Amino acid sequence: MEQLFSTIEVIANPIAVLMIALGAFYFVIGGANEAYRKKGKGLVVYAVVGYLLATVAFPMLYNIVSSLMLASLA
Repeated sequence: MEQLFSTIEVIANPIAVLMIALGAFYFVIGGANEAYRKKGKGLVVYAVVGYLLATVAFPMLYNIVSSLMLASLA
């Protein structure tokens, strides 16, 4: 189970960085085009929220599952 969460974190880090970079690229290149600026801002926001969920929710889920497994053994 720990290996699953560490693997998810290893995968989430570069994906978040790439999505933030792509969003920043759209935002900067967009210039006067509001559609590109909106798309870039959305990519950055969703990448940050997704990364926070991956780094906060998975350890919480791990603690819950671990405590349920320990309770079933007792």
